[in-house]
Amino acid sequence: MVNYGICLTTRSSVRGYIAKRLTIAGFALALWMGTTGAAKAAQVDDLERHAFLHAIAEVETGGNARAIGRKGERGMFQFTRTTWRLHSQRAFADAHIPSVSFEIAARHYDWLYDGLLRNGRQPTPYLMAAAWNAGLGRVVNGQLPRSSRDYATRVVNIVSVTKPSIPVAIAVEPAILIASDR
Repeated sequence: MVNYGICLTTRSSVRGYIAKRLTIAGFALALWMGTTGAAKAAQVDDLERHAFLHAIAEVETGGNARAIGRKGERGMFQFTRTTWRLHSQRAFADAHIPSVSFEIAARHYDWLYDGLLRNGRQPTPYLMAAAWNAGLGRVVNGQLPRSSRDYATRVVNIVSVTKPSIPVAIAVEPAILIASDR
């Protein structure tokens, strides 16, 4: 796996991925410029979610829809059976179908986003990625292991390249940086 926290251009596949994402972002921006008002705000949210989910898939599996993790996680987003059941009635094997997996990932994104808001946290891409990796409770309680902080940094770095309006150094809360390194 490429460590996106250190360098984004160490492999040609990463450069190709980034170029593809920038092309998509440019097309989306052109569409967005013709829109006004509340529709524009909704499109910005959709673009941010889309960029975030693609970054998660890239960090988790390199976008491999057939991936199966060491603990039985499935699909490009590496869903656990519990997370899958939280958002879907479909068979867990359907996590390998990209369109279905992306739909469930979007539901999980919304669930994490709302959970952070309910707990008084700003749902930044960093905190969303940390919650995706370590769980909502650990983010809310400020108990992130180092591996989850590194994971969140890699996701934010990819999001910042694919969606330039999100800065790389998204507000990282001090309480999370102080958390134990389990």
